[in-house]
Amino acid sequence: MGMSPNRSNGTEGFFSLPMVFIDIETTGDSLAEGGEICETGVVKINPIDGSIIDELNQKFFVSNPKQRSEEELSYHRYTGFTFNEWRDAVPVQEALTKLNTFCAGCSPWAYNVAFEFKWLSDYYQAHALTWSGDYHWFDLMTMARHVLLEDFRKGAITKLSLSSVGKHLGLEEEPKPHRGIVGARYEVEVYRRLLAMSK
Repeated sequence: MGMSPNRSNGTEGFFSLPMVFIDIETTGDSLAEGGEICETGVVKINPIDGSIIDELNQKFFVSNPKQRSEEELSYHRYTGFTFNEWRDAVPVQEALTKLNTFCAGCSPWAYNVAFEFKWLSDYYQAHALTWSGDYHWFDLMTMARHVLLEDFRKGAITKLSLSSVGKHLGLEEEPKPHRGIVGARYEVEVYRRLLAMSK
């Protein structure tokens, strides 16, 4: 179970896979420290023209095993977690199943992809599920570093955070508090602009 390889059918098939940009929000740094996934935002796009195919936005049920406050669960006050907003959150098994159905046969992308991959690996393992997307995971941060390397060298941009890269590319700042689906949409816009620059 977990993130077992799901291989695309040859090179041609791989490049024709829909792309899913995943942004996960959590209540802490790790499961071991009592953190949980509280939200996932996913945007699926056409790999040829970059048009949006569909979106998935889910709030995960948070069990809060350490009985922490809203402020503590808000992960450095970034996600704006409130018990009231999460009152009708989806049970974890159901949310993961919906995520798996949505991402089936797709190429997964994320900004700082190690974060999303680690959390989903742990969750899929804990809930006896197998990842349905392609086993190649792509990092938008690495793409940004490559495309903007000369700008970094010149000091035109000094940070590699998603917000800094987006601002450098002419995007408006994300609204606060941060939300998973907004982050995923932002990633898609950053990807489109980086791709245009690399041509």
